[in-house]
Amino acid sequence: MSIHKTKAEQLIASAEFKQLVRHRWSVCILLTVIMFCTYMSFLYAIAYQKESMAPYVTGKFTIGLLYAVGLIILAWVLTGIYVYWANNSYNPEVERLKNKLK
Repeated sequence: MSIHKTKAEQLIASAEFKQLVRHRWSVCILLTVIMFCTYMSFLYAIAYQKESMAPYVTGKFTIGLLYAVGLIILAWVLTGIYVYWANNSYNPEVERLKNKLK
């Protein structure tokens, strides 16, 4: 048991593992900042620029409504980007590092 613990401690202390953790955090923070800024700009526009959100674009759709739908779509797109990145970059690296413990 102590051998595996030692290997795990060595792996956690390695530069490889720390780089992987840093990269994951940078991707997460980037996607979070994109969503946060977009959402806050929507709230700002609703609170302080009501007249710019009210015009009808087509039929019953206002700019504000299209912006809101765009936010929902953006959330799905950012989630898809994260899943794609995790499946193709992050998860294989995690598996590679886990195999070092065996």
